[in-house]
Amino acid sequence: MADKNVRVHRLVKNIADAPTGTDAQLDLVARKMSTYYQQGVAAWAGGTAAAAPSDKGADIAAYLSPSYPGASVTANTVWVWIINPVTGQRMLVCYDEEVVLTQEKSGAGTVALNPPIGVRIEQLMTIMSPSP
Repeated sequence: MADKNVRVHRLVKNIADAPTGTDAQLDLVARKMSTYYQQGVAAWAGGTAAAAPSDKGADIAAYLSPSYPGASVTANTVWVWIINPVTGQRMLVCYDEEVVLTQEKSGAGTVALNPPIGVRIEQLMTIMSPSP
């Protein structure tokens, strides 16, 4: 079984560097990504788009660029095994590309996102049997 998730996260080297309390910038990026997929799937289902919304880093960066200029795409492919300790179920997760947002347009102009925000696609492959 294959599945995908979109992870929107702060890129911090130390947890002390992460914002405390409600993170409005992170929430806004997550909402924009949700809208990107909702509108893309609706357009595809309605026949106004030739394909499902793209998971490519460059396409996501282009979509976010009006609000988050200068986004970069990093190609840092990593494969990770995640094991459920209760059921023994294994999931193989691939992180392929990541869109790194370092600045945001606001009423005051373009301001730095500190720390930056990352958007990446997680491709999941679930193995339904526990490991022996």
